[in-house]
Amino acid sequence: MGKREQAIRLWKKKQALKQERIQRNTGLLGNGSGVVRVPKRTDFVYFRPHGNPKILQQIINDKISDVNDLPVIIEKDPDSPHWQVVEVDRSMLSQVGSGFGVTKYRQPHHLEHEWPDTNPAHDVINVYRRSLFDLRTEALSTYDLAVFVRPLRYTYDTFSKRFTGQNLPFPTSYVPTTGVRHVLTYLDVRTNEAFAVPGVAVAYTALADPPVPGLPWYAKPSALVTLHENKTLVFEADIEDAREVIGTSSPLAATAVGQILYSIDGESFTPQLPLVSDNGDIITDDNGLIVVKG
Repeated sequence: MGKREQAIRLWKKKQALKQERIQRNTGLLGNGSGVVRVPKRTDFVYFRPHGNPKILQQIINDKISDVNDLPVIIEKDPDSPHWQVVEVDRSMLSQVGSGFGVTKYRQPHHLEHEWPDTNPAHDVINVYRRSLFDLRTEALSTYDLAVFVRPLRYTYDTFSKRFTGQNLPFPTSYVPTTGVRHVLTYLDVRTNEAFAVPGVAVAYTALADPPVPGLPWYAKPSALVTLHENKTLVFEADIEDAREVIGTSSPLAATAVGQILYSIDGESFTPQLPLVSDNGDIITDDNGLIVVKG
C-alpha cells in the first residue's frame, strides 16, 4: 500500500472516530419566558433540553431564525467548546403545535437577495413593475373583456385620498374590427375613479406597437391593455405596465424658458408666457389670476 492510500485510510478512520464522538440533543429555543437571543453574546441563543425544563443552556445559532419554543436539534463537535443548532427538529413539530413551519425558519438572509450600491449579492431578486401592488391593472379571474385596477393611497390637491380598487369593463367598441390597439387604464385623481381610453388601431404585425392614447393631466396611468380584432377576453399577457415607479408622470411640458402651463377650463392646458413687471414679478389681475401675453 502506497503512502497516499495510507494517508487517506488514516484520515477516514479519524473522521469516523470524530463522528462517533459528536454529541446530539433536542429541545426548544428560548428561556421559557419568550426571550431567545442571549444579550451581548453574538449568535448565542437560549436552549431548553427535552426532559430537563429547568436546565437553560446558551448555544450558537447561525442556521435558523430565533423563534421562541421552536424545536431544534443541536450538536457539539469534539473540536468545539460550544453546542450549536444544526436544524429544526421536524419530528417534534406536531408535538409543540401546528403553528410552526420548517422552511420559513431559516436564519435571516436578506443580504443574499439585495443589491446595495454596485455590489450585488449572489442571489439578487429583480423586482419588476408588474410585481408592485398599488394601482396594478390585472386580468379578472373570470377572463372577461374587463380588468381590475388595484387600490392606491395618494395625495391630490394637498388631500390624502384612497382609491379602493375597481372593476373596469371595456366596451366592445374598444375591440378593433381589424388590427390591434392599446387601451390605457388610469386613475382620475379628480373623481377618484378608474377609467380607460382607447388608442388608434393599427395593422397587426409581430412587432406592431400601436400609439399610446394621450394622457390627461389629471390621470395617474396604470397600464396599456392590447386588444386584437375579435378579442373577447383579457389575459395577463395582454397587459403592459404603464405606472411611473420613479418620479411622476407629466404629459404636459413648457416649450421654452419662462413659460407656464395655462388653462381656462381646468382640463386643457397650453404653454404661455406670463406678463412680468420690471422688478421680475408675475403680473396678476384684480382677481389674482395670472395675466399672460396675448
